[in-house]
Amino acid sequence: MKFFSGLIKGALAGVLIISAAFCGKNVANYPLVQALEHAYTSPNKPFSGTNHVPDDSVEAMENLEHGTIVRVVDGDTLVVSVINGDDAGIRVRLIGVDTPESVNPDAAKNTDDGKVASNFTKSLLPKGTDVWLEYDVSAKDKYDRYLAYVYFMDEKGNPVMLNRYLLQEGMAQTMTVPPNVKYRDVFAEDYHTARENGVGLWAE
Repeated sequence: MKFFSGLIKGALAGVLIISAAFCGKNVANYPLVQALEHAYTSPNKPFSGTNHVPDDSVEAMENLEHGTIVRVVDGDTLVVSVINGDDAGIRVRLIGVDTPESVNPDAAKNTDDGKVASNFTKSLLPKGTDVWLEYDVSAKDKYDRYLAYVYFMDEKGNPVMLNRYLLQEGMAQTMTVPPNVKYRDVFAEDYHTARENGVGLWAE
């Protein structure tokens, strides 16, 4: 067991070194990456035990881009200021999830559920919150929004993927748009579990 534990830690250390080389950043200093490494290697807290981050997210560490929240537009869209980016921030659409409308120019499409989902995301990500972006195959959508899986740290210092958390808390449904399908199966399971248990917006 010690051998396998050492092997995993060694592999993760290698990923961190490679990540830094590819990104030109000291990725190991990022709190989220350290939390992901700890969650994955700790014998008392297996990576999947965090419950809000898919197991294979650890493989994407070299692709994480650090930023801070400028504002939350609605439940599934954020404005994020990234390193060496425009101070005004980039607009980021969460991959794989869809929350009800709350800021659609067509007011008839906005719903009370949309306001609930929007306020939920705002409560998690106040202005200035550190976030980390993981991109998939396609970087932008037809509206020129960046497409990403967004991670943040909860109040206990645990890593959380926002996309998945919204599904688990019943604040969103799945929306799969190829080729960005990396976590499609995980998201589908989270959505159906929340729906079946009447969580969040699915409560009767």
